[in-house]
Amino acid sequence: MAFVQVAPDGPPLSETRHLARALDAAIALQPNVLNLSFGGPEDRLLARLVEAADARGICLVAAAGNGGSAGRTPFPASHPKVLGVTAVDVRLAPYPWSTPGTAMDVAALGVDLVAAVPGGYRRVSGSSYASAIVSGALARTPACARDRNPAAMRAAVVQAARDLGAPGRDPRFGAGLFRLPVR
Repeated sequence: MAFVQVAPDGPPLSETRHLARALDAAIALQPNVLNLSFGGPEDRLLARLVEAADARGICLVAAAGNGGSAGRTPFPASHPKVLGVTAVDVRLAPYPWSTPGTAMDVAALGVDLVAAVPGGYRRVSGSSYASAIVSGALARTPACARDRNPAAMRAAVVQAARDLGAPGRDPRFGAGLFRLPVR
């Protein structure tokens, strides 16, 4: 089955073969963190690459989706070796199009941000922006940069999160608002 990311009202954006080549090239570079701001159905080839990245000590962060409350947390955010990130606004309210789910790990600012675009700037929102913020913050953490221990990173991030919504882990915010782990 070809992996295809489909915008809610747009055309297919990629296929497994293209994503697999990109992931394989990224894994070969051995980054501390890989931000996976794409999503779609479960995919065996991409899942093997996620497993390979994790085995090499690469911390993986993914956008948890913008499919609305009727959607499902997309792959790769749904993969257990990936930190799934959803978006919240400055008042810590969930992004209206966020996709809830049991695979949700944490929430981060991802609503009404200013981003550079060709010719200037514009306001953007979505879980891809939230996951990029988390990825950048994790790049120099000991678990990702020194120890190269993605499992420790995921545990530390969940432990450090500030609980939001109903007490405890929930499908809207995961463990809560992302905060850098102390260690």
